Amino acid sequence: MRRTLALLVITTSSLAFAETAPNKAPSFTNPTAVALIEDQLLRPLAAKDSERSKFSRARVPATARRVRVLDRAALVDATGKAFVRFAVDERYGWFDANDDDSWNASEITGCAYLEAREVFIERGGKIHPAAARLGKKTKPVAGACEPSAQVVTR
Repeated sequence: MRRTLALLVITTSSLAFAETAPNKAPSFTNPTAVALIEDQLLRPLAAKDSERSKFSRARVPATARRVRVLDRAALVDATGKAFVRFAVDERYGWFDANDDDSWNASEITGCAYLEAREVFIERGGKIHPAAARLGKKTKPVAGACEPSAQVVTR
């Protein structure tokens, strides 16, 4: 009886201090941005993941990814080009399709320039083209994804 009581106390106390899911930024619907990000980043990433050997020692690829657009209106950078920021959430392994807690929030973050059809990601605190996530060597792009004071409404 004492062991059961002790186990119950330990379990409930650990649940009280359990870390909750990180607060994620609200998501807005922008089908053009989502389609661009899926076309330029997620589909090539899924194709790269499918080519890997099942005996590889590398990290297991995500089983599902979803795009969240973080800006309601497009932002403008210093050169006057409009962009929207995004985050990609990932799931690993088996999961319940209705469970939002099983998503790893903001595994990939970046921005998409809709008119230029360019996608950039954040890597090591710097902004790189989306090809960097696919294993290509890229150089940081200065000034990309940095909003100026103006906001463009569409």
